[in-house]
Amino acid sequence: MRKTGLAGLPELAEAPLLEGSRLVLEPLRAAHADEMVVVLSDPWLYRYTGGAPPTHDELRARYERQVKGRSPAGEER
Repeated sequence: MRKTGLAGLPELAEAPLLEGSRLVLEPLRAAHADEMVVVLSDPWLYRYTGGAPPTHDELRARYERQVKGRSPAGEER
């Protein structure tokens, strides 16, 4: 029997690490903000999409929300 969480949706399992000969894909973690804030800091990335580079705290908070895998109300995945 599958474990269910909020709104009766199945709990999200820890995604496996995917490795190839030249690439490693791992599930998003809040700690990734430490490296990604540098990557996303170039204002030119936002030239056509608008906005501004996120601060470290903003990016970490965004990743923490995304890692949960559910909407704030828990109704959507």
